[in-house]
Amino acid sequence: MIAEERQRQIEKEGYDANHDNQEPLNCFNLAAASYLMHQINPNISQSLWCWDFKYYKPKSVLKNLVRAGALITAAIDKILNNNLSDEDRRGYVTRCWLKCVKPIDTVRKGSGCVVGESYWFEYVHDTGDNNENPNAESFYRKLSDNTHYDEVYITDLELIENFEKIDM
Repeated sequence: MIAEERQRQIEKEGYDANHDNQEPLNCFNLAAASYLMHQINPNISQSLWCWDFKYYKPKSVLKNLVRAGALITAAIDKILNNNLSDEDRRGYVTRCWLKCVKPIDTVRKGSGCVVGESYWFEYVHDTGDNNENPNAESFYRKLSDNTHYDEVYITDLELIENFEKIDM
């Protein structure tokens, strides 16, 4: 059942590896948890959802378990497809200070990232009032420092390849 649901997501929804690589890994984990929590507490369940609520479609207990399993499968595939080890993922999931080690020019706003500069990194929920890109993903990666503010669309792999975690 889980494999069938994952295949449906890929074929009918277009959620293939290319699509999934643009999404934070944490969103797959949170979405799976959201479906698992729905029968226990729908309010908590909704608070875990990190994408647009039009995609949140809880159903029966069985259907929610299958959807959670398919989301977990997508997260596993994302890790395996990008060769991301647990060590690679550690520290890049929510918030931390990063140092740019290679230039990034895939910015949505701002001037990009300068090699050698430090940036505060976090995944941010997009409220949907973005006039520049109304079709923007609902979660994005934000980099900022004291002198400028950049919101960037990069994959988790690009994040790991272009930045290193630092202690501040």
